[in-house]
Amino acid sequence: MDLPSEPRVVPKEVAVSHHSLQQSRAALSLSRSLARSLFIVVTAGVLCNVNFGQGTPATHGQWNGPYANIPPLGHTPGHLETPFSDGGQTGVLHHEEIGHACLIPPQSTSGPPHPYEGKVLVWNRQVFQYATSPTTVQSYPVTRKVWVIDPATTPPGVTEIPVPDGAVPTSIFCYGHTWTPDGKLVLAGADLTATTNSSFLFDPSGPSGTTGIDGQFINGPSSHRARFYPTLTLLPTGRVAMFGGREIPSTNNKWPEVEFFTVTGSTLAVSSIVTPTLADHLWQPIAQTYEFDYYPRMYSMNAPAGSSGDMLFIANDVIGALSPAPKLASYTYRDSDALARIHDNLWSTDPAPSADRRYGSAAMICQLSSAVSDTLLIERVFTLCGSDQLRVATSGYPALNTVDEFTNLQDGTSVQHLPTPSLSPKARIWQNATILPDESIFLSGGSAIDSEYAKLINCTPNNLCGWFATPQKEAEIFYPPNSPVASGGSPQLRGVASASLNRLYHSTTILLPDGRVLSIGGSDSPESESPVASGTESDPWPGNSVEIFSPPYKFQGVGGRILACPTTAAYGSTFTVDVGLTGTTEDLLSEATRVVLLRCGAVTHHHDYDGRLVELRINSSQSTLLSPNNWRLSVLAPSALNLGAAPKGWYMLFVLTPTSRVPIGSKFIKIQ
Repeated sequence: MDLPSEPRVVPKEVAVSHHSLQQSRAALSLSRSLARSLFIVVTAGVLCNVNFGQGTPATHGQWNGPYANIPPLGHTPGHLETPFSDGGQTGVLHHEEIGHACLIPPQSTSGPPHPYEGKVLVWNRQVFQYATSPTTVQSYPVTRKVWVIDPATTPPGVTEIPVPDGAVPTSIFCYGHTWTPDGKLVLAGADLTATTNSSFLFDPSGPSGTTGIDGQFINGPSSHRARFYPTLTLLPTGRVAMFGGREIPSTNNKWPEVEFFTVTGSTLAVSSIVTPTLADHLWQPIAQTYEFDYYPRMYSMNAPAGSSGDMLFIANDVIGALSPAPKLASYTYRDSDALARIHDNLWSTDPAPSADRRYGSAAMICQLSSAVSDTLLIERVFTLCGSDQLRVATSGYPALNTVDEFTNLQDGTSVQHLPTPSLSPKARIWQNATILPDESIFLSGGSAIDSEYAKLINCTPNNLCGWFATPQKEAEIFYPPNSPVASGGSPQLRGVASASLNRLYHSTTILLPDGRVLSIGGSDSPESESPVASGTESDPWPGNSVEIFSPPYKFQGVGGRILACPTTAAYGSTFTVDVGLTGTTEDLLSEATRVVLLRCGAVTHHHDYDGRLVELRINSSQSTLLSPNNWRLSVLAPSALNLGAAPKGWYMLFVLTPTSRVPIGSKFIKIQ
């Protein structure tokens, strides 16, 4: 959440002694001059192109950037205060951090692609300050800047989408969002201080009101509850479920009810609100005895055979209860005409989940398993890092370096801790986890200390805390057991190149159609975590800067492209994908070839709320070699049994080579 008076993290570039407030003030003039110098470099294009990791790009990948061309480019470092009028008041608008990123899917299954297709939609949070008297200054958050970033250009191109007055609530910064099957973005929630409960659609292809620029904001209904930090999840039936979130006005209570939205064309409606029945012995079945905290990590999933209705898996993330005391667990939610209830998985066998993972990440990988069915997808949810409030015994809430894998989600969920103690990722909170098309998970950013709590516990007025060196710039790739790269079924972990900037609270990463990862955001305000000293904020810093990571598979000397692929596929159908390879003699008719779908990302607060990888089956007997290095693969779309694991909508399709494990692609395809 956004807390006032946050201490600041100082990078090596402007590192100064901060043992006292007096020393930090004395160092500001040097910091400002350094920031101005860096700003001059950035306005010319790229701040740097450095691979900080050990080894070569073929082993450690490569970061490019940061690119600081997100508006307001061209202002002096004093650009943070821009004259602004709102609601009859005149004051200044402080430009702060971007915290939401969504990969825009196609807007049609036929005709030429929409200009925004495959680009990244982002918006930021700003603070409007105005004087109500000569001695009183009021402030509230606003969202007035929405952009589309084109990662295919260097530096990435930027188009600002105009936001007409009244088109969106005062601030949409901490809303939940998810893509509909037709490529419209549903947003709902409430800002902590500025707005009431609301919802709306963003239509990338709709008219913005400005000639030549698309992007329409469509007002929706008020939700039943004003929720700060809710999660929106697309369900197999096409509805959108809204869970969790904090009560507004702030009481620190979390809403137990579930709300449902329906989308018809460009119309958004609230269909129902349900208070689930509690089950399986965790809580007494009385109202409001449970709560899901900020942005619960939720995934649509396959319902058990023979059952009806929607089903969700809720990966544990600060699960609290008024009575009895909080407990570590994961949960399933089942909704049908006859029953809506929360199931606590009791962990009758060891091990239990290792942590609650406040501000951690999660990822879902859906793999085929012939042991169960030739077509049924087996869902695997991984929870990674974060900070464990329920078990911590050390001041400062240190971050975690553990991974849990959840399987058998429909009934009797099981969990195992990954990797082994000798193979663990860096301790991180506020990190991002992005699923890559080779079925690995890219971990980046974050900090080794939860500084919100470090501030409260360890800081004094003359000590800005001892966590200036804790941000984790080095990225890592985690290869789950039985992923294509993990040999012998064992998990693997690889340290890769380091980013240039600290990516902390509010940072986001998102998978691009070419297999790279875009990184943006992170707090960049005087009262939040940021890697720059007070008074030096400018466009080079995380709030408005983009970095792009190319994983090692981009440097293996293996290339190619998908030559032909349909834009739609019905559940249970068979379709063909034509692939051409370069730089390798690998045979795509090999049984080790994989075809995977990855959902178009919708990321905020360190989590992709509809992100998942779906493995598809290849019909080898119907696949053929067209010509040297060109193949036609016969691919089976997900079965209708997999509506939960593979909800309707747009995906990126990649082909994974059998030996080098290099993803080729992608092409957008709509599963319907």
